[in-house]
Amino acid sequence: MKHVKAAMTRRSFVGASAAALAALALGGCARDAEDAPQEAPQDGAAQDSTPEPGTPAHREANAPQEAPSSGAAAGGAAIAVFSRTGNTLALAEAIQARTGHDLVRIEPAEPYPADYDEMLDVGQREQNEDARPALAAGVPSLAGYDTVYLGFPVWWGHIPQIVKTLADRGDLAGKTLAPFATSGSSSIAASVSDLRALCPDANVLDGLVVTEANLGNMDALAAEWLAGLGL
Repeated sequence: MKHVKAAMTRRSFVGASAAALAALALGGCARDAEDAPQEAPQDGAAQDSTPEPGTPAHREANAPQEAPSSGAAAGGAAIAVFSRTGNTLALAEAIQARTGHDLVRIEPAEPYPADYDEMLDVGQREQNEDARPALAAGVPSLAGYDTVYLGFPVWWGHIPQIVKTLADRGDLAGKTLAPFATSGSSSIAASVSDLRALCPDANVLDGLVVTEANLGNMDALAAEWLAGLGL
């Protein structure tokens, strides 16, 4: 990921996209989108207290929980989703309505701030440090599933760091992954590349992204994507 200079402010960071400027001029729509601005996070953020990956503290914080009571037998599929604003969750629910698969929420132990600017600070710091934010205690293991439809917002063109936490826990290893995302305007291509690098033994399929302009059409887009996957 290419870092921008530390002198860049969040406002100039948000203003880097002409599309985002237009959305703000029309009433701040960019602040309602799932994804953060498209530029890379700023350097120089303060260190957080996330345990170092691979340490006992990190393994304890991210120990897998039991699968949902409706958990599928071996060979089944789950829909796992991280959603901050609810847009990606709505897309996950559209996929669940057409597939009937278990829906698993990927929740952080410490929720992201509701304030947009504060959320930017946290998200930028996590990406700058390649952090692994802890999962909430109730996030179940995906070990019993062979296929995972994996949903997330696109942040700065990439997967959120909490998805890397899930991968470090072993939940995505060796599985068929069908990524889907919501975004202000970004492609999902870099996020798919992230997943392929993060999970080299997984079969990562082509992803679906629903941009802010197409949120009202997400059900039809989900149906078309599912039909093309052949799962």
